[in-house]
Amino acid sequence: MKWNYSVMLSPMLFGLFALLLRLYNLDEKSIWMDEAFTSYHSTFSAYELWTQSITTKPPLYYLLTSLFWSPGDGAFALRLPDAILGSISVMLSWYLGRAIAGDRAAFVLALFVLLSDVNLFYSQEARHYILLSVGWLLLLLSLVQMVKSSDNKDKPCRSHLVLMAVGAIIMVHSHPIAMHYLVASGIAYFSALFIRPGCNRRFFYQPVIVVLLAGVSVLPWLPVGFESASTNFNWLKQPGAGKALFEYMMLFGSSSLAFLAGKKFAFVVSLFLVALSVTGILYWLVRRDRRTALLLILLMLLPPLLIWLTGFFEPMYMLRTIMPSHLIAMTGLALAMTVIKAGWLRIAGVAVLTVVLGGSSYGYLSHYKKEAWAELSVQLKQTVSAGAAVLVCEEYLYHPLYFYLHEEMPAVIDLNHRKRRVRIRQTPADQWQPLYLQPGNRPPGVIHVIGRYGRCAGRMEQDLFAIMGNEYKVIDHWQGYKISMATYEINANIYTR
Repeated sequence: MKWNYSVMLSPMLFGLFALLLRLYNLDEKSIWMDEAFTSYHSTFSAYELWTQSITTKPPLYYLLTSLFWSPGDGAFALRLPDAILGSISVMLSWYLGRAIAGDRAAFVLALFVLLSDVNLFYSQEARHYILLSVGWLLLLLSLVQMVKSSDNKDKPCRSHLVLMAVGAIIMVHSHPIAMHYLVASGIAYFSALFIRPGCNRRFFYQPVIVVLLAGVSVLPWLPVGFESASTNFNWLKQPGAGKALFEYMMLFGSSSLAFLAGKKFAFVVSLFLVALSVTGILYWLVRRDRRTALLLILLMLLPPLLIWLTGFFEPMYMLRTIMPSHLIAMTGLALAMTVIKAGWLRIAGVAVLTVVLGGSSYGYLSHYKKEAWAELSVQLKQTVSAGAAVLVCEEYLYHPLYFYLHEEMPAVIDLNHRKRRVRIRQTPADQWQPLYLQPGNRPPGVIHVIGRYGRCAGRMEQDLFAIMGNEYKVIDHWQGYKISMATYEINANIYTR
């Protein structure tokens, strides 16, 4: 049998180029709050993550991150697993395109996913979503292959079921939102089988058994996961239909054009890409492969819809949780290019979309900003002195500070107005303790007050007087992207304790 080297070489080349792009300036942007949580959760052992109420997410991603990052390392090491996973998603996209429509679609789909600003963004962010996308890609690949083989086989291939099992296991161990994608994938798969009678019943019950067994693997973690979720704050607001639709349109690869040409231009281009992607799948539905096209159109619509409807009961980050759907959006664009018969027109179309997607990714790389914790940490290192303290109005602001300062972390005071609580943590090795200023003990001479989005502002002098029993005055102020720091010095002429 002659070996087809393109089956291995082509996706590997795409994966290599994708990795190089995702490693570009990987640590240039500061980590933000959620990435700081990733670093914090990655310090726990597998046993602790499985048995203790630490996080609302399954342990797999944190265990994977801990292989590359340890406390004291920088953002590059923290984000490296996501960059690798992003390049793997490009490789898997090549196989998905090949399974759907042959080698031409494989090349185009891998190219579009490689250049997608959504895929690039989440490949450079230390969060779970790109791992979820890799698992879903494996599941999609198995579903497409089983739908196509259901015409001439009496049962699913064992390799397809194994692929499905691996994908489902990765999904359920990456993020709780995986349940929405599994349900949507099941509905789409069964709908694709039903439109052509005569399919062997093994194509129905064997995949169900495989997915259920994959789901069972995460059951030991669920009790602690639910316990963590019960104590999690809930301040998100469910987006309306218009905003949800707008966020869905951002998955089609032109949202970051807003940095280069304005929001109106990016919106118009998004409308064009949505129409083109849907047209590509609908053409496939009418002219080529009804089953596969129906599978794709349902997979394009159902996951975002289910997530949005669930948000009325439990609000969640819409844009982040629907992120894996960008893979179907890119698939539609690839199919739209594949069905063009004129070679020159097809090349021109691919070139135009390459410029659009590449331009949007350039806009993200060159203009997108994250919370300026790296800059703030540098500023804090330059100004903090012995006996000084940092005050935060949100306890979890401790984590991005610790990520950058590590062992240089000063004493941190947690002021929570809502809970009427004041605590202090002297060193990273200590636990939070109630703050009681004993008679005769001098309060910190300098307090650096750090807040996000303008919080911790307005009455800080009164708060410091109530806590420390001394008057403080502002001597310096630093403003960064979405965060700020005000430095207060005790009034030496008025010491009351």
